[in-house]
Amino acid sequence: MRQGKLIERDVSIFPFYQEPEEDFLTYIGQFYLHKNHLKPKEILIPKEVARELIEQMLEIPVNQPQRGRKKKIWSRWRKKMHKSL
Repeated sequence: MRQGKLIERDVSIFPFYQEPEEDFLTYIGQFYLHKNHLKPKEILIPKEVARELIEQMLEIPVNQPQRGRKKKIWSRWRKKMHKSL
């Protein structure tokens, strides 16, 4: 997502073996540590996920939006995600 717009859709199947939060962290790590994927300036994540772990792993700012523009962007993305599932 760039400037509030979904610019590319990368569909992949990722099996779930653990708790959803742990699998989310695993997926984020595998995705952004892959040499072909550029790291964004920041990542927006749900408040249920440990922000500090992602910040340490990727060395970029991680936010958990509570209100404002970023919260609207996050909410829009989450609705689109649920529709695609």
